[in-house]
Amino acid sequence: MTSNPKKGIFTRMIEIWKMWRLVCHFRCVRLTLANKLIEEKAKEKAQKYIVENTKKIALKQVQELKRQLTDNELDVIISSEKKEHEGFETYLAHKEASSYHKEATVNRNDFVDSYIRKFNGELITNYEAKGFEAKITDYGLREKKLDVNSVLESCLDKENAYIDKDADNSSYIYLTAKGKKFASLDGLLKEEITNGLGILWSLIGTAASVAIAVKWSTVGEIVVHLWSKV
Repeated sequence: MTSNPKKGIFTRMIEIWKMWRLVCHFRCVRLTLANKLIEEKAKEKAQKYIVENTKKIALKQVQELKRQLTDNELDVIISSEKKEHEGFETYLAHKEASSYHKEATVNRNDFVDSYIRKFNGELITNYEAKGFEAKITDYGLREKKLDVNSVLESCLDKENAYIDKDADNSSYIYLTAKGKKFASLDGLLKEEITNGLGILWSLIGTAASVAIAVKWSTVGEIVVHLWSKV
């Protein structure tokens, strides 16, 4: 789905439209999804800390009692640690968000789900209403995820570079400065004009050819109409 002058005009139009809609959605939801990722990371850190602390306390008691602890004794330690560190993950999330120093990073899978919920929500609703066996044979949602991921890969392509992968974890992605510019209507038109064979010229050309049979004063109206239908 990268720029290819050999492709037909309308094929190019459809590809650009798909990428633009995806990038626009990314811009709209990236802060919410970034906050969700921060909370998930904070929860993992808090749980890991509690587990490690529980092991230390349990080991100390084993050494003092010179025997293995019972399940009830372990449960008491775990409950005590959870109570003592209640709100710890919220503190970690707040600290992380307060010191955030880069563009909002999101989980790729979360973004794909968010995009499908926005534009094809019925697929997810139908999927969630099914039983386990029906879910694993549900190809509708699977195909849509493949389609969205294909468009996403085009946005990650170096030639487009609207979205990039996080250097520390390739399953996390973020919107580039180029992507932010592309996400506006002006950005879309400028990008296409730069590429030479653009959607703007395609729309004008199509409108003009139709206007020959009508009248030139309708060109603007036809362009607007075609844009709304892409």
